[in-house]
Amino acid sequence: GFHEPRPIRERMHLLMAYGAQAGLALERALLEKSLRASEQRYREFLELSPDGVVESLFDGRILTCNHGMARILGYEPEELLGRNAKDLYVDPTQRARLMRMLQEKGHFEGMKVSLWRKDTTIAVVSATSRLRLEPDGPVNECIVRDVTQHHEAERGMRLLSCITMQSPDAILCVDRTGSITAWNQGARRMFGWNSEEVLGKSWLILAPENCREAYERLMATSAGSDAQGPGPWIAETLAKRTDGGTLPVRLSVSVLKGESEADTGW
Repeated sequence: GFHEPRPIRERMHLLMAYGAQAGLALERALLEKSLRASEQRYREFLELSPDGVVESLFDGRILTCNHGMARILGYEPEELLGRNAKDLYVDPTQRARLMRMLQEKGHFEGMKVSLWRKDTTIAVVSATSRLRLEPDGPVNECIVRDVTQHHEAERGMRLLSCITMQSPDAILCVDRTGSITAWNQGARRMFGWNSEEVLGKSWLILAPENCREAYERLMATSAGSDAQGPGPWIAETLAKRTDGGTLPVRLSVSVLKGESEADTGW
């Protein structure tokens, strides 16, 4: 029943092997714990992100989405899971085009997309996607940013610009140095100069010699420290045409504000 003790060297090798295995097991356990913590932080980051994050299959079925995506469209996350992303597109053919692009390139960035909200209004988003290959098929990973307000502001500016350029009244913009920076069709018809002829030149080209002081006084008043509000400041005077003639005009000057609310011109 007695066994001869193993040599000390052999026992040392066994102990070292056991120690190495235990070290590997401990290292694996620590790594798994670190990965779980990292995954938890990543999930929390996605949930707290104001941007939408959504995963969908190529057929359109939504697999996952965060609260940001649901908030953009006015849903709860659970309401979007399992739905077909094609049903959210205002133009379903746009999704088909984007999916072809994704298949060809593997990714796309900053594509503007119009989506239906739950209340049937439209959200305009900027979408960035990449294709992730999985054993069960490719998955579309997409980050969505709501740009509806920016889109509406741009559309409003384009509309205002169109109205301004087509106005029968003469409308021009002048920077802080008095140089003309914009000149509409009404100004071309009224004064005779094309925009290419006047851009960058002083707006005083419109002032007849005997009325120059009135122009300078109007600009000084609107730029003065005692000026109240953005205007308009109004003066009735004469303006010069490209043919040398003059015509009576009613000047209305308002201050232009930049993004920092500083005056940028008139």
